[in-house]
Amino acid sequence: ITTTAVCGKTIPNHAVADLVLGQMNFTTNTPSTTQTGLSYPSGIAIDPVTRKVFVADKFNARVLRYGSANGLANGAPAEAVLGQANFTTAAAPSPTTAQSMNYASGLCLDRQGRLWVADSDNNRVLMFAAASAIGSTTSANRVYGQPDFSSITAATSATQMSFPRGLWVDSSDRLWVADSYNNRVLRFDDVSNKPSGAAASGVLGQPNFTTGTLGDGAASLNYPTGIAVSPSGALFVASS
Repeated sequence: ITTTAVCGKTIPNHAVADLVLGQMNFTTNTPSTTQTGLSYPSGIAIDPVTRKVFVADKFNARVLRYGSANGLANGAPAEAVLGQANFTTAAAPSPTTAQSMNYASGLCLDRQGRLWVADSDNNRVLMFAAASAIGSTTSANRVYGQPDFSSITAATSATQMSFPRGLWVDSSDRLWVADSYNNRVLRFDDVSNKPSGAAASGVLGQPNFTTGTLGDGAASLNYPTGIAVSPSGALFVASS
């Protein structure tokens, strides 16, 4: 993971990165399962208040939390790990639990300090409350895409998902999920009051909740991954 300049600053073309995480310097690229290493990082979220950095470490089946970006040095160790029992394991247990992950990918840290994780190979989305303050190995508070924390079945319905990748929680308390293998985006309204396993409120890219056909028209999607909502409420989707 490399960063350049400070959030909000204009970064000029050809700028040099100021910080690297996951490696001790800018010239190495060895994957590892340690407090300082990463293996195929695929999602990042920054807490705007604490400036703590969250990284979805995909092949290590975990999320790492680092201290404030303002004080990090190259190769800094993570301060906490979610999804694993410690910094040196990369297990994906079966059955899965509220403390485990498999192919963690997209991340979103919302305005309430909740961390949302696309636990892709478990076909679910996990939510961790007060994410900047919790300790390592904390259990997720909620799960969507599955009826409970031990189920991982991929399906095409209003309550299930298939390899979710991108996440966003907008200012109106709606959770948006890029449900990649189902070629759709799911919307969960009033997500703060939705219990684990709740059904999605809406779907984009498909005519209903039970089809997952890929397409290339204005009403279709093909393996959506990244997703974001602008301050004006426009939804952007990377139809990969």
